[in-house]
Amino acid sequence: MVRGSGSGDTPPVPAGDSGERGLMLSRKPTRWGSRRVHVRVHELAKSLDITSRRVLMRLAELGIPVRSASSLVDEAVATRVKESFGQYDAAMAAGSTTPRQSTWNAGAVRPSTHPDTLRNLKRLKEEFPVVEDHQAILGRFGSQFVYSLVGRVPRFEDCGFALVRFSGAIENAFGLTREVFFFYSPHEDLQIRTFRAAKKALVGLQREVTPDMMFLWAPDRRLREKLDDWSSGNFLAVPLVLSDDGDPIAFIKLLRDYVFSRDLFYETTPVQGDRFFGRRRLLQTLRDDIRNQRVAGLFGLRKAGKTSVLSELKKNLAGPETIFILRDLESLPSPPDDPVPILLQDLIDDLLGELRQRELPTKALKGLDATPGISEFKRAFQATLRELADREITVVLMLDEIEYLTPSDRIDVHEGEMTSIAQLLGVLRSLVQENGNFTFLLSGLTSAIIESGRLYGRPNPLFPGRRRTFSLRSNATKRTT
Repeated sequence: MVRGSGSGDTPPVPAGDSGERGLMLSRKPTRWGSRRVHVRVHELAKSLDITSRRVLMRLAELGIPVRSASSLVDEAVATRVKESFGQYDAAMAAGSTTPRQSTWNAGAVRPSTHPDTLRNLKRLKEEFPVVEDHQAILGRFGSQFVYSLVGRVPRFEDCGFALVRFSGAIENAFGLTREVFFFYSPHEDLQIRTFRAAKKALVGLQREVTPDMMFLWAPDRRLREKLDDWSSGNFLAVPLVLSDDGDPIAFIKLLRDYVFSRDLFYETTPVQGDRFFGRRRLLQTLRDDIRNQRVAGLFGLRKAGKTSVLSELKKNLAGPETIFILRDLESLPSPPDDPVPILLQDLIDDLLGELRQRELPTKALKGLDATPGISEFKRAFQATLRELADREITVVLMLDEIEYLTPSDRIDVHEGEMTSIAQLLGVLRSLVQENGNFTFLLSGLTSAIIESGRLYGRPNPLFPGRRRTFSLRSNATKRTT
């Protein structure tokens, strides 16, 4: 039994209790024995430590018809089944290297051999046996525990934590660049004070650790629900809730659900309904879009929280290396009055204010006339971006209430009214393509601006394109999953 809590949390249940089995990977798949030309389904199931019925179902999914658990399958089929369940060690023993395996193992981290690291990790496993299962899963994906401690969390000495370095493939896919914090609690009824202690322990580490994210394990059946509630827009807590069928791919699915992969399953249509992951994960995805210069759109009814999302995004990413310009377009004159001259002057004033505050070069923008044209604005902005690039500074422009710039009933017209609007958006698009330190986001009531092929009689510069759109529900009907 894991030691009890000194913090007032509910004592844990025995490690073998059925309430914990769904929260940890307790089964270890047995290694496949000698290589053979054929193997029966029930033997293959036994080698994977799963039921024959599961193997039969997987074979059906792979399009391989078999009659019963006594049916024979050849070595190639057996290897495919093993790979589909994540049993890469057995697949490699059979001489197979698949894209799936090589993808997640690329840039593998070497296991630590330092005596202190091994000793501390051994103690963590003794206190939390589930760590050994997690280590086995991580190892399959080229990732390793590189640091661990037990009993060093003030007032929560029965807790432990570790740092994990993921493989290069996982880091690239999920936007990670540093070690990641794993926290282990023995409490069956995890309390928020323990969660706060974990965050404090993370902040207090004298190492380069991912600052806004951690994985947390506890034998609490409501762990996922609690961490989803306690996480915030600028801090993500991932529950280490994994299936008990020995499938290590469950960990990759967990990453995809919570961290959201970088451009692995790119969407060019609005994300909503079951595919909408919620405000916290939405913020993470928008941050990812900014890093990768993807033009994103955020759309929804009034009071749905669009401006709040943009403001929180600005707050999360604000820093000396990022300049945010959040411009509300509601005050602009609407067509047929041309809103572009006023918008250009507003953008110039906003940029000059940020540059002066940071004591950055302003010469190119200051040299513009009182009413510059779009081409003059582009040249001056381009010169400014290049100077900022030398200082590794990024500019992010967020245009809110876009419908005031492009009323939906006047978007797809045949004549050339308001061509300046299409021209300005085209300039912003080209600036993204020509500069590695600039991108922009759009927000409004409707996504019609990026779904129409034409804009005021001109080809729409935002259609088609690599852009991602998100739909928000109003507060009254909001339901995120």
